[in-house]
Amino acid sequence: MRITLFAVLYFASSCYATEVTTGVFSDISISNPSNTKYNQRKELLFLTNEKINQTKTLTIYQNLTGPSFRPICCITITTIDLIEKNLILSRNKYDSELKETLDKIQGYSYIYSAKYTEEGNKIQKLIKGNVGPTSTLPAIENKDLSDKIVTMPLKIGNDFINIKTSNSPDSDYYIFYVNNNKRGKYKVPFFGN
Repeated sequence: MRITLFAVLYFASSCYATEVTTGVFSDISISNPSNTKYNQRKELLFLTNEKINQTKTLTIYQNLTGPSFRPICCITITTIDLIEKNLILSRNKYDSELKETLDKIQGYSYIYSAKYTEEGNKIQKLIKGNVGPTSTLPAIENKDLSDKIVTMPLKIGNDFINIKTSNSPDSDYYIFYVNNNKRGKYKVPFFGN
């Protein structure tokens, strides 16, 4: 009886102990000097310290100043299959700068394929216009369709999420906290570096 009760309590607590997924989203333009049609390809990647076991929708956030961010909705992780960096490099072998770009993104353990949601397709031009053809930005599991500037920390469900930022001459740093617990620190290159 005790074992059954323990199993029920453990299962119930694990069902409700879901915290928000955090990480960085990278929209990488792929180039091939010998084939201009190939240059329209992109790698859309979500890099995180968390194993994902179900499909998720995330909002991308563009840092403005200090704790102020602009939500840029949205991406989905539609498959929970991990992607190896070597696979990304082999399917884009003509892009000589891709390995360097991926090596400059630091702090992640897992890579997942992402895609823009229907709302996300509408804002791809905004990302390209404001950030550049290769951009890596923080992403948080939620679907924020507003265009209102938000101030960290955010309350999503029962969780409080905070992103603290800092930078060096060639990189941005995004440090995620969920309920005041450090979730991850990511180093991403400035566009053009």
